[in-house]
Amino acid sequence: MVRHVTKPDSPTGPLSRLTAREAQVLTMMAEGESIKDIADALYLSNAAVSKHVANVFLKLGMPPGEDNRRVKAILIWLEHQ
Repeated sequence: MVRHVTKPDSPTGPLSRLTAREAQVLTMMAEGESIKDIADALYLSNAAVSKHVANVFLKLGMPPGEDNRRVKAILIWLEHQ
C-alpha cells in the first residue's frame, strides 16, 4: 500500500519544491489514480488536476515532450518515501 503524504520528505529533496496540493496529486498518481479519479476525489476540474500534474513535472525537472514523465515522477516519489 502506498503511504499518503501531504508534505515533502525533506527540506532539500526534489519533492520539497512541490506545494502540498502538488504532493497530494503526485501521491495519488503513485497510487494509480487517473486524472479524472484525482479530480473527483479532490473536487477539482480535470483541467486543474492536469495543471498540478504539469507543475509537478516541471518542478521535478521534466520539460514538456520528455518521455515517460508520469513514470519518472512516480519513481522519484517512491525513492523519497
